[in-house]
Amino acid sequence: MRYQILPSEEENTLREVVKNYENSFFRDRCQSILLSNQHINVQTIAKTFNVRTRTIYEWFDKYESHSFLGLKTHKGQGRRPTISAENSLHTTKIIEWVDKGESLKEVADLFKKEFEVSVSKAMIKDFIKKKVTLGKEYENG
Repeated sequence: MRYQILPSEEENTLREVVKNYENSFFRDRCQSILLSNQHINVQTIAKTFNVRTRTIYEWFDKYESHSFLGLKTHKGQGRRPTISAENSLHTTKIIEWVDKGESLKEVADLFKKEFEVSVSKAMIKDFIKKKVTLGKEYENG
């Protein structure tokens, strides 16, 4: 069995992260280290977070080499967004359709026809929210 043994100050830091950090993936990874410190076996931790045991060992390796900062998701990891804020054509078209009074479902249908990519009403809604909150681009555009 492989366990992470933590000094008390690191344990306290990880507990604070688990309590207060916004990103749930990072919190889960930190929690896995805390569970290991309590001598919970890797199989149980893997079941708790619904991941493979190999994933837990990878988290342990990252923790050992970079401390808790190694557990963060770094830029470029994860799935790319279907609707890209960097794609000015996506932004322009969605704003144009919303300004015309199209419903979210209609905007999703138009997006699928225009770009041959399926999106949901929720994705359109989230995209619009981000555009409004990040730089007020929608209101100024």
